[in-house]
Amino acid sequence: MTRLISVLEEIICVVKKAVIENNTRLVYIDYVQLLNVESGIHNKKRIEELKYIISELKQLANELEISIIAVAQEVYIPLWPQNEDFYKDIDTLMFIGNPEYYHVFMDEHNFNLKDQNVISIVKHQGN
Repeated sequence: MTRLISVLEEIICVVKKAVIENNTRLVYIDYVQLLNVESGIHNKKRIEELKYIISELKQLANELEISIIAVAQEVYIPLWPQNEDFYKDIDTLMFIGNPEYYHVFMDEHNFNLKDQNVISIVKHQGN
């Protein structure tokens, strides 16, 4: 019987190969919210699965001594967890948003936000 490998396992293999063959130092992974794992964890809540994925990516970055930028679109995960434990493996967490989408047109300092995107740094753990 052939075992299906998860998208996460496939990404790990591709990244390791890129580091070995091309000396890749930076990896960008988009749509993290769509990644899955083929293990017992997939039956748990999606947040637990995402915690596992983030932890695995952090471990990979440390093992290979590279930087990994993982991007997720908030609209696919409407309520990011408020639990600090979820973010423990994340060095930097930022949200990029368009205030107009939420019908916000001025910030607290009366700065016009029309046609602007806002970057909110939620967590930064410098090295």
